[in-house]
Amino acid sequence: MRANLSDAIQKIAFEIEPHWYETLWARILMLAALLALLTAFLVWNQHRFERHRRQVELDNERQLQQERIKVRNEQLQSDVINKSQELANSTFNLVRKNEILMQIKEALNDIKGDLGARLPDKYHQRLIHLIDSHLESEHDWQVFETNFTQVHEVFFKHLKEQFPDLTPGDLRLAAYLKMNFSLKRNRPPAQYLYPRR
Repeated sequence: MRANLSDAIQKIAFEIEPHWYETLWARILMLAALLALLTAFLVWNQHRFERHRRQVELDNERQLQQERIKVRNEQLQSDVINKSQELANSTFNLVRKNEILMQIKEALNDIKGDLGARLPDKYHQRLIHLIDSHLESEHDWQVFETNFTQVHEVFFKHLKEQFPDLTPGDLRLAAYLKMNFSLKRNRPPAQYLYPRR
């Protein structure tokens, strides 16, 4: 510095302080804040990505479960159709067996009428009794009812709840009707539908 009145120069040392945001500490703090923001963004983005991935997995699992259920239902439906067909076939065979037994019984009675005493009553009655025991066999009905119940689980249950006075013959007739079994063309013998109790 030099005064106006003198040529002497005097030195004075001074330092200008930088603005607060220009200091080293401010720069370190800003860098730390920037790093914290960047870290928070990365964590949030990772969390969002993880949540999206879990949602996609859940959707895929749900879709896979629905596909499994659909395939299982189709399989069960196919099984029911196959069992219904088997049941219809076995029912037809049972009815056919009883029709044949009735024809044999009628033919045997005709033979007895023609032969008279030449066919002893003892043998005739034994054959008639054998035929009748197979016509009125509850075992056939129990097998049929078991198979029918496997295919149409709740049918008999609802029927018995709504109409508790139904006889076994009525239940058999209802089962035939449920299966759309033609009672005109292949009518089961009366002894089979309504057995003696």
